[in-house]
Amino acid sequence: MEERRSSDAGGKAMKRIEDVNDRGFGDILDFINSGVYITDTDRRIVFWNRAAERITGYSSDEVVGRRCRDNILMHVDRQGRSLCTTENCPLYRSIVRNRPSDAPVVVYGKAKSGDRLPMSTSVAPVLDDDGNVIGGVEIFRDERENIREMELAQVVQRQMITREPPEDDRLVFAVQYAPKELIGGDFCHVRRLSGDTFTVFVGDAAGHGTPAALYSALTYSFFMEHEDLLPDPAGLIAAINAKACQRATGLGFFTAVSALIDLSQRSVTYCSAGHPPPILQRAGDGQAELLKLSHLPVVTYDEAEYENETVDLSSGDRLLLYTDGATDIRISEEERLGIKGLAALVAGTRPEDDKHLTGLVEALWERCIDIEPDDDITLVSCLLV
Repeated sequence: MEERRSSDAGGKAMKRIEDVNDRGFGDILDFINSGVYITDTDRRIVFWNRAAERITGYSSDEVVGRRCRDNILMHVDRQGRSLCTTENCPLYRSIVRNRPSDAPVVVYGKAKSGDRLPMSTSVAPVLDDDGNVIGGVEIFRDERENIREMELAQVVQRQMITREPPEDDRLVFAVQYAPKELIGGDFCHVRRLSGDTFTVFVGDAAGHGTPAALYSALTYSFFMEHEDLLPDPAGLIAAINAKACQRATGLGFFTAVSALIDLSQRSVTYCSAGHPPPILQRAGDGQAELLKLSHLPVVTYDEAEYENETVDLSSGDRLLLYTDGATDIRISEEERLGIKGLAALVAGTRPEDDKHLTGLVEALWERCIDIEPDDDITLVSCLLV
């Protein structure tokens, strides 16, 4: 192996990962079009192929012996959140979980020019002859051409996602939206209807990616056509269902939950169409209660009937609406988190905590055994002060 592709740092573990390189893999990897780099378990780079040099502008001499977080690639995810300095880094998760990625993950790395470079990445652990993890390998492709149109679609879809919910001293909203790909099948809408009433709508098209995003956009158009029904969650969902059965049959189902929070009555009235049940975390003991299960999903049956349910609220109560991407994360080879598992995570946080939703997202990632969740995730938290 050429001198430019080895590093002195790292002691015994580094020597073992260098031994992997010395088997001649580097000469082969230099002839493929994808960027490839290999790291030790501390994500210190020990190999950097020629395609990686071409794509990023960094030579092997500039990166070998350093880490991505050492002001080199400084990867961020699709929402702009740092990966290299957190445990959400795909390569880190692959190394510590001893799992390869099931599908490419889109991240943004910093090229030597300073430009943000969209990349589709696949990761895997590197094992020694005894099956011990001694490092990781990441393969990446320049996706600038392919992703430009997706980013334009993302700009459009962002209009469907309420990122800055209404502010009120009596009610605090928080939203977390994490699509599996650049665009997804989830959307959420949070609005003040009057001085004392607020509405929350969360929708989820089956699947993820472009097909789900297009279906979600169509359903969002039905939602906007009937926004006059926002004070009546069941009436709104019934109208969306009727419209979807007329115009969107054969496209698969769509789940949704609509909620009306009335501060004057200190209550929430909601209706769910095939959607996971809302979770109500009560003040005081912090226990998480699953609200009543839902009616049929949208587009299942054109004459489906929907009814409202009303629950009283008290100061300090927190209502959580979410999509099934949160409950479908795999926590073992044979088990997914499930609704009860999510409720248990909610119960493990204090309802009045300002970082409640951030902590919940971190807990989801910690429990997930995969490189990243395999579906879109949307969480909307409503705290009654």
